[in-house]
Amino acid sequence: MLRHLKELIVDLNLNEEKYSNYILVATRFRKFDESKNDFVSIEMPKNEKEYKTCEKIDNPIFEIVIDENDPELCCIIKYLPDKINAPNESMKLSSFLKMIFGFPEYYSEHEVLSSAWEHLSDNCNGRVDIPISGVFVDEENHRICLIEAAVK
Repeated sequence: MLRHLKELIVDLNLNEEKYSNYILVATRFRKFDESKNDFVSIEMPKNEKEYKTCEKIDNPIFEIVIDENDPELCCIIKYLPDKINAPNESMKLSSFLKMIFGFPEYYSEHEVLSSAWEHLSDNCNGRVDIPISGVFVDEENHRICLIEAAVK
């Protein structure tokens, strides 16, 4: 929920002067499961040892879109190729903070998701949504990472 995301961001005490130009990404973690001979989605690693045994995948967030029908706040990470005037630069933390802290209280119970548009068939497009479960700062790559929940 947006309320929870705001709390996480406040707890991080992000100095806007230092982090304002960090880009915003949706981050997921996965590791190889030999029993399935495939990668599986995992929650954010809890320590350095776990972190070293998994793969971190970042997708730039281009904009936040409100879906009133579901009630969701969608962090768009992928558009359909034919989307006209789609943003092509990642959001910066400063823009993101202004947006989410500027939303009226009404939105505080909206689910926050990373959202990717997919072409499903000739006549059908769909949006793949994954809940955001956390936030962390990637100092090395100058990114603010919104952590996607593990998908089973």
